[in-house]
Amino acid sequence: MEPIEWIEQGRCPVYASFFGAMGCSMAVVLSVMGAAYGIAKSGVGVSAVSVLHPETMTRSSTLFPPFFPFTLANIFKPDMMPPILAGILSIYGLVTGVMITNNLHERSALHTNFMQLAAGLSCGLCCLSAGFCIGIVGDAGVRGNAQQPRLYVGMMLMLIFAEVLGESLLLGAEMFIGKPGLNVVNASGSVRLPNMAELESKKDSRLRSPAEPTCLEVDSTPPSASSSKLQPIDVLDNYIIFNNLCSHLDIAGLLALKRVTKRWTSHLSTYLKNRWNINKKLKRFVQNPQRLRSELARHDAVISGSFVLQLLDSVVWEESDLDIYVEDTQDAFASLEIRNLLTQKEGYEFKSRSGTLEFMNSNRYPVGDILKTDTLLRKWREGSEEKVTKVQIISTKIPAPLAIIGDFYTSALINFITWNKIYSIFPDSTFLDHETLRLRNAGDEETELIAKYAERGWQTKLELREAGTLPARCIQNISNRRLGDSNSWIIALDTEGITNSPTPDAVIDYSWFKISPVSKYGSLEFNESKRYHIKTNLTGSCVLRYRYSFPPTGWNWCWANQMRKLNELTRAEIEKMPAEDRPAWFANAGPRFEFYGYNSRINKPPTWLYYDEKITMWYEWEKKKIAEASQKASPVREVSSLALA
Repeated sequence: MEPIEWIEQGRCPVYASFFGAMGCSMAVVLSVMGAAYGIAKSGVGVSAVSVLHPETMTRSSTLFPPFFPFTLANIFKPDMMPPILAGILSIYGLVTGVMITNNLHERSALHTNFMQLAAGLSCGLCCLSAGFCIGIVGDAGVRGNAQQPRLYVGMMLMLIFAEVLGESLLLGAEMFIGKPGLNVVNASGSVRLPNMAELESKKDSRLRSPAEPTCLEVDSTPPSASSSKLQPIDVLDNYIIFNNLCSHLDIAGLLALKRVTKRWTSHLSTYLKNRWNINKKLKRFVQNPQRLRSELARHDAVISGSFVLQLLDSVVWEESDLDIYVEDTQDAFASLEIRNLLTQKEGYEFKSRSGTLEFMNSNRYPVGDILKTDTLLRKWREGSEEKVTKVQIISTKIPAPLAIIGDFYTSALINFITWNKIYSIFPDSTFLDHETLRLRNAGDEETELIAKYAERGWQTKLELREAGTLPARCIQNISNRRLGDSNSWIIALDTEGITNSPTPDAVIDYSWFKISPVSKYGSLEFNESKRYHIKTNLTGSCVLRYRYSFPPTGWNWCWANQMRKLNELTRAEIEKMPAEDRPAWFANAGPRFEFYGYNSRINKPPTWLYYDEKITMWYEWEKKKIAEASQKASPVREVSSLALA
């Protein structure tokens, strides 16, 4: 038989290209059918929901940043995701059709055209089934999402996995098309005719070894060994999809996602850095957040109140203000300098102070640790509407974090932001359970404020758990705590462009407090006197630059040991001074004399030593002693930390 006849009649019949063309048409037609059904089915649900809940069609999208064009950002509405994902299925079929068309020739091997037909059918049928799935899930999902917004994350996961059904077979189609086999067509599309020497060589080979292939394999390269199957979970490797999913998760969901795998650690770190970008959140109140944070660092001031709740819970309350807490001593006017910064640099106007404010006549800010409150206002316009931004500078008698934990009326608000960190003291109950405990007697003002936070999602309870069901990290199970222990969430912030504070973080981290019920622990029945109380004692030493707090009971014996050491070190420092420079009263100080309160009565020389860095070491040493003693008495069960950063 002549070479041309052998090629055309044996391996490349004239009807071979028909199967390739059918594969191309099946890929396009079936994928479009699936996309059409998905759009129509989910569109019915979207239309029905939009009639009763039109706000679901006007919510802003989190898929694109705010600076994207309005029309582009508003295409991707939360309830519009099912029709969009269904429409993408047609693109998969189109891509497969293009790949088949590029490899379709008038004369080609029958094997090649069969593989093209298989590629088109597999992609088209899978996109058809994915369209059915997206249509049914989208119809039910958007209806349920209108009644329960938390259903959105589950709906999106189901839609993503349905989308993968079509996407994975797009890769399968590529493998079908790229399958090696008989290739008698060169790059120009013309037929490559084997010469007689090649045919005779193949014939002799078949006679010598029948097991060898009988076709003319111009390209015999094996398929890539590194090809692997696409798993549904792989779609979250795309940061845009991962970011869109995380934007609909609360903190509990993010913690659960973190525990699933370490695969997305870098994605999660990038997302949380953007989600808790304090500079971006402060832009609502000041034009230069770095300058304000540098001023906070210089005066050891902190931000507290509803601003921290909004930052950690990713919500915005337009009527809220910014509360800055700062300690004002007799020889320093930190609040005045912060006020001058806001009035001179940020355009605020001083409105009122302390008793002139209506709420200062109530018990909202008790007079115990609060000196005064300055209210600053800044008016601005948004279109034709005039708006007002309010900042309150609250001056305290004691360090600001201690004034916050001792004065607030509910545990959900005991969070604060320093210049470089976010502290949440009761994070589990506040952000995982959205529950809070009352810390003061319920007066008229407290009742109003508790009702306001109940509308925002925080329920005030007499007890967080019933007796016998208390988790190890529950407020009711922990009495003596420090601000920087493992029960708190401590989140590091970006400090680029911020002037560092001279005060070390250990001053806050190793400040202690005690939380205890005012009434005896009992049932969950309503009791007017049932509330919790936070107490702390502030102390200092002549050999400490900063003041620390310790609980009134429990771990106070640990502080007693440390204070005895500090007392001895104070005596040693005074004895190192020349006799003529020592205080006159030191001559009458016996062996048990306590130097507390004598800090201002000592003229300290430049060689005077301070031992603030020893506080951490002494605490860890005392903690180790307690752990060793507990292990001898009974096994210690460790509790894992839920810190996010």
